[in-house]
Amino acid sequence: MELLCSSARPMDALKELAKATLIGESKERSFVMLRRVVSLAVMVLAVLFLVSCASSSAKKVSINEKDAGSKVELSKGDILKVTLEGNPSTGFSWETENLDEASLKLIYHRSFEPDVPPDEIFEVSVSVK
Repeated sequence: MELLCSSARPMDALKELAKATLIGESKERSFVMLRRVVSLAVMVLAVLFLVSCASSSAKKVSINEKDAGSKVELSKGDILKVTLEGNPSTGFSWETENLDEASLKLIYHRSFEPDVPPDEIFEVSVSVK
């Protein structure tokens, strides 16, 4: 910092130096405070953005055996979770037989017995808005 003393008297020069130092410190403090406020504002905006993204995210729709034969309505981006009981140690497993824009059909069968009808069938109508 440069200081140009406009007074020839030493006491006046000291007063000007003290005043300039205080002004310089207050400008520096103001700058630091402004940086902190701007940083805090940026962080708040980032949090608000993340919260708004999370609230508009896809919802999870869960269905199970009780929903067989029903109609499931989904929005684009939603997640459909199907929970069905099974016992893979018997050789049976759930497999997709039909999946298209309007329906979901799962069969519970032994894949190594292609000519045997499935033990169970789970089917729901699906509509995506």
